[in-house]
Amino acid sequence: MRLLNAKSASTSFEAPSVETAQTLRFRVSTRNDAGDVGNAVTEVSIEADPEFGAGGPDASSGSDGDSDRPVANAGPDLQANPGDTVTLNGNTSTGVDLRFLWTQTDGSRITLDGGDSAIVTFIAPTPAGSTATGDDSTFIDGTASGEVFEFELRVTDSLGQTSSDRVRVTVSPKPDAGGEGGTESESATRVRFSTTLGNFTIELDADNAPISVANFLQYVDDDFYNGTIFHRVIPGFVVQGGGFLPGLVEKDTREPIVNEGDNGLKNDRVTVAMARTTDPDSATSQFYVNLVDNDSLNARSGSPGYAVFGRVVEGMSVIDRIATVDTITRNDFPNVPVDVITINSVERVATP
Repeated sequence: MRLLNAKSASTSFEAPSVETAQTLRFRVSTRNDAGDVGNAVTEVSIEADPEFGAGGPDASSGSDGDSDRPVANAGPDLQANPGDTVTLNGNTSTGVDLRFLWTQTDGSRITLDGGDSAIVTFIAPTPAGSTATGDDSTFIDGTASGEVFEFELRVTDSLGQTSSDRVRVTVSPKPDAGGEGGTESESATRVRFSTTLGNFTIELDADNAPISVANFLQYVDDDFYNGTIFHRVIPGFVVQGGGFLPGLVEKDTREPIVNEGDNGLKNDRVTVAMARTTDPDSATSQFYVNLVDNDSLNARSGSPGYAVFGRVVEGMSVIDRIATVDTITRNDFPNVPVDVITINSVERVATP
């Protein structure tokens, strides 16, 4: 049984095909800075495969000696508009205890956020060589398809074996850009968080979430978030904060706001949304950052959803780093980081 990233807080494996139902037992060990060791055991039940031994299009007739080599997967080619947060995801790569390295191989130079992680992000720039704006945008090479950026993902396993794969991202002008060029970004508001694990910046969407943005900015301008903590961290789901001081001391807030969960913005990776109770109109100061596309948090028939009001445009690697910390249950609060992660300050910053 091959476990991917077995030395990380979370790991995964491909369930094997078995003739009869089986139960797999896994032991996890943790060690703190003082050298104390904790152990736990979990079980995974594997159901019998009705097609066990039947083979198929992907069945191998034998071993070629390469079955244990890592395989890099940089994901499908992507399309983006200037200003979009582009996510490159190498998590479908396979191998034992993989290390990841992303590098840019083509296109105008840009900065990758988190280049040594499985998932990296960058802000799509305005395509190089643009000679006009609006629907008639053209480029020096005579095309109107935008600029192509190419990136290589190289993975290395615990034996030093490597594999690489490449992905291309085409950045094109927005069809409705008109002659104004950048009206949306010029009117946007950005806020920078300084935390004990690094800095990140979010861009707020007042057009689609005016109530949530006004509420959030009032807390920012009041220095409310300074000294608060990230009190809820769930890998593969969200990182949440903005309501508690160290020791899980809850701060007094203003009155709750009306839920804007049906504003059309989705709870996708890198987006920021208002946290609330089961009462749709109960959000106050707490917010969360989506680590993945969380469709279950979106508004739909019978569910009001959770209001997205912004997105991380710089420093998503910091959020991903927060998502890897060890957590415990403390004062009946689950998923609390063992080591306190403090928001030092939050302030408005100029929008590029």
